[in-house]
Amino acid sequence: MDRALVELVKREWKDALFASLGRFPETATPNDLYVALALAARRELLRRSVKTSETYYRQASRSVA
Repeated sequence: MDRALVELVKREWKDALFASLGRFPETATPNDLYVALALAARRELLRRSVKTSETYYRQASRSVA
């Protein structure tokens, strides 16, 4: 696995744990850890979705729904 990706996920997870839940790893419950991971994954998915949407917009692409 790409080491840079692993470090990115760790940073995003710790950021979500602290910024969204007000916890740090040593005092977090298993549920806190899970929610922080879900929030970090959601943030990355949203980033990618926005980037894709911006690309389609700039290219004046059409989409079918």
